[in-house]
Amino acid sequence: MNKWLLPCSVLCSTLLSTPAWAKEYSACESDREQALLALASQIQVDVSNEVKSEVTEKKNLFLDLVSQSNSQKVQVKSNISLMDVKTQKKGGEICLTVTQASLLKTAKVALKENRQQFKSFNNRNNDFKSRYQFANKLIAHAKQQGGVVTLMATENKISPRDRQSFAENVNKALSFKNYGALVFSGDKSRQLEVNGKTQKFGEEIILPAGEYGYQAQFRNACDDKGSVELKAGKVRTVKLEKEALPTVSFTSPNVDGSDVSIRFNGIRLGMSENYRLKREQLDGNCEGEFSWQAEFADQSDAGKVSLGAGDEEIVRLDFLNAETIRNLKKLSADYRSGSRFEVYGVSWIPSHQEIDGVEIGEAFPALQVALLSTQGAVLHGPVLDYANWSDTESYHLGYQGRLQLTDLGADNMPLNVFQLPVIPFIYGQMSVGYMGYWDEDKEYQRTDQYEWKNYLMSSVGAGFTLVMSRDFALNIKGQKNFWLDDGGSVAAGLSVRF
Repeated sequence: MNKWLLPCSVLCSTLLSTPAWAKEYSACESDREQALLALASQIQVDVSNEVKSEVTEKKNLFLDLVSQSNSQKVQVKSNISLMDVKTQKKGGEICLTVTQASLLKTAKVALKENRQQFKSFNNRNNDFKSRYQFANKLIAHAKQQGGVVTLMATENKISPRDRQSFAENVNKALSFKNYGALVFSGDKSRQLEVNGKTQKFGEEIILPAGEYGYQAQFRNACDDKGSVELKAGKVRTVKLEKEALPTVSFTSPNVDGSDVSIRFNGIRLGMSENYRLKREQLDGNCEGEFSWQAEFADQSDAGKVSLGAGDEEIVRLDFLNAETIRNLKKLSADYRSGSRFEVYGVSWIPSHQEIDGVEIGEAFPALQVALLSTQGAVLHGPVLDYANWSDTESYHLGYQGRLQLTDLGADNMPLNVFQLPVIPFIYGQMSVGYMGYWDEDKEYQRTDQYEWKNYLMSSVGAGFTLVMSRDFALNIKGQKNFWLDDGGSVAAGLSVRF
């Protein structure tokens, strides 16, 4: 048995549909290679129009494959195997002859190989990569031998059924080339859906290339869902992760938890009880926002908490015990009597009437001292401001009246931070003073206000006192000025009670 390889770029296209009268072809040339090319060219001239007609009329993937594959007439990328090609020498030339019998023999072998390859490709027990490789082999075989099968079917030497089976096998392999496989690993899900269709965990899911959404449901846990892009010929593994449902608990380290009443999302909870939310209480993303309320003695607290998959939220309740409350009230009350000496560091940001289009003065530091007498919620007394640095002269002597807002706290308690009383206050102040500056040319400039405004300044301000102990406190305040200065200042300082 002799096998000969003819250039596929020429022969495969011609073998798609050969006229009934064509029983054999022959060609003679000076050497075997030239004879093969001449033989193939001879066949091609006879049947090229028939090929185009059959492909156009039947719209068959198999015919398209063979026709497109063999449209190249110059570069030869693959060859066709022919059996029993006769060789003779005539007049110093080599003559080759292809008979109908040899073509039929080749076609029958091709049909048998096609069935065997399709059986391996279509075996669902094989994994996706193996099936994909078998599909490639089947398609490559069809590119070589498909034309011979079509030729013999046209000449009624093989049955239309065999030819149709051959074509269907190739078409299925061609379609499979556009598929890939998804595999889900990791935490085993109770139910797995891909694009809304139920699938099996851990098994290859063979799908056309594209983007797919998936959702894995677990018992007593949040769903894992997302999207994945699947490429043709590839196996994509997606690792599923089971995340626990969120939990919430409450703690209040300063009081006895058994006396605290807590309601979370309408459910009564005990202190330090670790409450795990149910799946139906959360949205599709396993998230939710929940309100809570807590009460202890005369104190109350409320808020909201946002929870998501895997969260372990602990809500701290800053309830105060009886001793702390007594201390807060006592410290707050102490600061409603006696006298105070206060010292501040001041950052002054002045603003004066412009002289010749230029505003004089820049921000400067200053020192302030005050001696205030206390009468309940009202404080009053003299205040002195001094600055003689940073190219600035500023001297002010005034009198301040201050109102302490001691009753702003909730639950009959003063405002507090870190279990220390916070007392807000507002104040007004009148002072006489003098302000002057050295400019960048070292020339001295004074404020140039209207008559008495050059010496008189009014101010309003607000701040708060953080009471550290019975006799010491920290003050922070801000102030807005008028007349002599239209700017303002911020100050922080120490207050001593005596």
